[in-house]
Amino acid sequence: KLTYCLEAAKALRALHEYPQPYGPIIHGDLKPGNMMVSDDSKQFKLLDFGCAVMSTASRGLFTTSTAGSGSVLQASASAHSPHYSAPEVWQRKAEGRLVVRTLETDIFALSMLFYEVCTGVLPFQDLCYEPQDIGGAIMRGDRPAMAEFQDEHGSMAQLMEDCWKQDPERRPKITEVCKRLETLQRCLLLG
Repeated sequence: KLTYCLEAAKALRALHEYPQPYGPIIHGDLKPGNMMVSDDSKQFKLLDFGCAVMSTASRGLFTTSTAGSGSVLQASASAHSPHYSAPEVWQRKAEGRLVVRTLETDIFALSMLFYEVCTGVLPFQDLCYEPQDIGGAIMRGDRPAMAEFQDEHGSMAQLMEDCWKQDPERRPKITEVCKRLETLQRCLLLG
């Protein structure tokens, strides 16, 4: 499970650290269903770039905004996966505004992916499957129940909680996420 989480984070890091003029790249729809694992579990691939945003290459298709940590691009498409969408995505959707995908919304989605991989439970599965119910819960600050998660070191649970913080500016960058997962993996291997 930890290997899957680490490989998902590394795939996202490759996008977020993609060099200029096209990078960073925001995936925009990160979830387990968009990850492919080889039969021997040695290769992991990130799929479905239909919601991906390139920072400068797509200026003709996206509008620029200067919200939050800097310049981001707003996608006119509002498609998203409810269980993995950050509170700021839900807020803009509720206000009838363009959905904004950022590096931080990818980090939020990654935390939900971690939760599902580690617990085998879809985030917010206890809510009915109406997207607005899930969105309301996420905007209120509700998060998946950690009682179902077994984490002997507490490190993975803390990483998930850091990545799904309500304030996008308080979420870790992908480089830090990868470092923390690599450290956790080394600790588990060393026993």
